[in-house]
Amino acid sequence: RYFSQNRSWFGLRNLSSKETAAVLFYNIANILHQKGKFHDAKRYYLECVKILKDFPEAWGNLAITYSALKQNDSAGIAFQHASVLKPDLENLAYNMGTFDLGLSNFTSAINSFKRGLFYSPQNPDVLYGIANTYYLMGKVDSARVYIDIMSIKGLFTGREKKLLELIKKDE
Repeated sequence: RYFSQNRSWFGLRNLSSKETAAVLFYNIANILHQKGKFHDAKRYYLECVKILKDFPEAWGNLAITYSALKQNDSAGIAFQHASVLKPDLENLAYNMGTFDLGLSNFTSAINSFKRGLFYSPQNPDVLYGIANTYYLMGKVDSARVYIDIMSIKGLFTGREKKLLELIKKDE
């Protein structure tokens, strides 16, 4: 879920046996999550963060897993843990915004997506998230601004074209 930004933020210290097991739990949880075995994935993510409390990717993936299980309060808490640990974590703002959008919490979704722009202003997923949220809020002019930004920056793909067609129908 969280891809490298080609910069180190983690230490290169040797891991203890328990910490090595936690990384193994994280990898097992990722595999289980990909297979749709969310309850099992949650157990392994929880074992991981119990040992490695400062592992933001594990917290972020745990949040996504909680969300898939419709355990929204727990998902929100896990997202906050990831955000406190590493607010510029790749895809975190997008995942948080998408989570908020799924709950129809439009204001929080916009805020999450915009935090993502602070760290990654060229991220097409974040820009699209803002445009789509504004559209769903009925703020067509604001949605159009972000679609135009994507077009100017050369970040325009099929999903933006579909959203632009919807916007044009509403104008």
